[in-house]
Amino acid sequence: VKHGHSKRVWCALIGKTLYYLRSQEEKFPLGQIKLWEARVEEVDRSSLLDDDLKACGRSLELASFIIAIQPREQIPT
Repeated sequence: VKHGHSKRVWCALIGKTLYYLRSQEEKFPLGQIKLWEARVEEVDRSSLLDDDLKACGRSLELASFIIAIQPREQIPT
């Protein structure tokens, strides 16, 4: 989320780096997140509120996976 807006992206996990792209067909990533010491976990969908998903412009049925990425020294918020 950047400045209160979310964007749907295609992600690829290669080794311990998460690359994000505009679409599955893209050749070059928009960016990357290094996960060497981060904790990555799937978010329990039952804990999400409809308002949270509406803020992202999507519903539970459309969300393939929802993940949380936390750097080693950061506690979940």
